[in-house]
Formats: sequence, structure tokens, C-alpha cells
Amino acid sequence: MLAMGFLGGLVSGLGVSLGLQARFSRRCTSLEWAIGDLQQRASTFKGREMADKRWKKNDAFEAEMAQALQGASPPRKRYDNDPLGE
Repeated sequence: MLAMGFLGGLVSGLGVSLGLQARFSRRCTSLEWAIGDLQQRASTFKGREMADKRWKKNDAFEAEMAQALQGASPPRKRYDNDPLGE
């Protein structure tokens, strides 16, 4: 009788511990997925922010170059038969 009580306690303890372990591992897995999703969203946001900054810098550079090229006089055309040799 004592052995049956001991075995019953052992089996029920094993069952409870396995149940708690399964529940804990499932919870950890869901938290890992949530963290992964947050990291992906954060990296996408940072990447978008950096891309916007890069494109704005490129647009500003192009606008500056267009303004500088409009203000400059166009280069003189040279011909093979130029008498001045310039």
C-alpha cells in the first residue's frame, strides 16, 4: 500500500511537472516570437528613416547642382578649325 501511494505521488508529480514545463516552454516561445516581430519592425523603421534621410540628402544635392549649373555659363564649343586655337 505504501508503494502504491509513493508511485501515485511520483506519477502525479511527473505529470504536473511535465504540464508546467510544456506551458512554460509555450509561453517562452510566444515571447520569443513577439520579440522577433518587434525587432523586425524596429529595424524596418530605422531602415526607412535612414533611407528617407539618404534620399533627402540626394535630392538636396541634385537641387544644388541644378542651381549651380544654371548660374554657370555654358562651355564654349571648340572646333577643329578654330583660328584662335583656344
